[in-house]
Amino acid sequence: MYEVRAFPVPAGEERQVSFTVTTPLLAEGDQTLVEVPWSRMSPRPAAAEVSVDVDVPWEVRSAIAPGFDLDEERTGEGEIGLGWESSGEWTPDSNFRLYISGGEGLIDTRLLPYRERDDDGYFSLLFAPVIELDESVARDVVLVLDRSGSMEGDKMAQAIDAAEYVLDNLGADDRFAVVDFSRYIRWFEDDLRPASDAAAGIDYVHDLAAGGNTNIAGALERGLEYLDGERPGTVVFLTDGLATVGIEEADGILEVAERAAPERTQLFAFGVGYDVDTVLLDALASEFAGSSHYVTPEERIDIEVARLWEKVSTPVLSDVEIVIDGVDIWDLAPAEIPGIFAGNQTLLSGRYDGAGEGTVTVTGNSASGPETFVYDVLFPERDEDDPTVAQMWAQRRVADLLTELRIEGVRESLVEEIVEVANQFGIVTPYTAYLAEEPDMGFFDGDGRRMAADAVMEEAEVFAAAPASGQSAVERAKAVDDLREGNVILGTEQSQVVGSHTYYLVEGAWTRDDFDPDADAPEVEVGSAEFLELIAEDPDLADAAALGERVVTEGPDGWITIVWPDVEAAA
Repeated sequence: MYEVRAFPVPAGEERQVSFTVTTPLLAEGDQTLVEVPWSRMSPRPAAAEVSVDVDVPWEVRSAIAPGFDLDEERTGEGEIGLGWESSGEWTPDSNFRLYISGGEGLIDTRLLPYRERDDDGYFSLLFAPVIELDESVARDVVLVLDRSGSMEGDKMAQAIDAAEYVLDNLGADDRFAVVDFSRYIRWFEDDLRPASDAAAGIDYVHDLAAGGNTNIAGALERGLEYLDGERPGTVVFLTDGLATVGIEEADGILEVAERAAPERTQLFAFGVGYDVDTVLLDALASEFAGSSHYVTPEERIDIEVARLWEKVSTPVLSDVEIVIDGVDIWDLAPAEIPGIFAGNQTLLSGRYDGAGEGTVTVTGNSASGPETFVYDVLFPERDEDDPTVAQMWAQRRVADLLTELRIEGVRESLVEEIVEVANQFGIVTPYTAYLAEEPDMGFFDGDGRRMAADAVMEEAEVFAAAPASGQSAVERAKAVDDLREGNVILGTEQSQVVGSHTYYLVEGAWTRDDFDPDADAPEVEVGSAEFLELIAEDPDLADAAALGERVVTEGPDGWITIVWPDVEAAA
């Protein structure tokens, strides 16, 4: 997530803009990636500089940012300083991507908690069970490829390259099938073929030519029929259009897929271009514990498919179940983790109640048989060291709720939860745009109800009824995915995130999201004896006080208004 602090620039003057990036460092192999999305900050040329301080509990072997000649200064095994400065005016037309390669300790299992006073806690569990095996879990892979007329040209060529990449990177004991479709369904061989036949499968794919209509239901049904549930099944489904033959409604296509798919099926959906049914693709990914990806016209299909396949090409644990004992947990994101892949960490976020020692038990099937991993963890009564743990959970939770709303329709309880979490964490959604324009609408009325509740319900109904295809639909789907991955900007001129709460600038005072306007909030002056006593009891009040001249927040004994002394009057 990205926290931005920026202010209007008067004509002829210059201002320095800074922003902070907070992201979980999820490992892939011996490497982790930090990406700064500055290409979306401003398209205008400017002078720029980068300063990076790396401090991690493992050996940093290399730190590389393609396209940037970084100065480097090492101060320890896991400590390194990096710098770069532009020459003259420079346009941020691509994001800054820093690849950090490490040694032992990069792949690890750990629990990150966050819990404020008198509140339920948040946690992020990063885990990667170490399995010393020479083999990956054998699985069945089915490619379902659209070859309708709209795929003609570059799209078809890139889809063929994508299929070749997948077939060329099968596990030794994997089996595969290829189904291609337009009006009519065709396939390579009637039965699943061993990975040793991949070359023949690649030859088949290279002969594909685009033409005809789009029979999505028939293609998915045929592809899923290859799977029997005895081994994990992975389906890669790629299409660039809406169904025009056979069953055309998303609900009907989903019904066909649910009926045909056996247990242990995971599906990854790729929508190419803007004429795709985003509700259908999101529903397929949700139903079959996979993910949906949208490839816009300026992006390459083969690169997007290869990026996914690199992550999931080597399963080491299938049929995964995670049990957390010692505390009550709920609202997990993601709701299901069907597989764990070699060289990758898995991130599970959630809420918890209770405190003390607990255990995390991960079970699944490896190439050698059933495996169980048990980790001892501690859920603290209070831990306010890392508020980004709560922020990551909130973003994932809202993304899941938005997806559910688009698939299943508007429910009052669903919208209310979206509004509640978005208000608390300053997440602007299609329903909570008022947070950037009229933040006071997010506060409670005399009946304990958000003042924006009715307007938000209307917005939700409009959003849920919006077309499932088209450029705006794809952009919405990609925005939800960005939210789930933490690629969002937090903070505006009228809102700032502090810990697990957002403060909104209302009538000259930075006011915490859950403040009841009818509550009493006596003033406490910064520097006074009373203020120093409050800070001693709750040091985090200092972060809130730094927001501005007047800050309405909750102290140890109730609501208070922190005010800064009038420096000029004192002088």
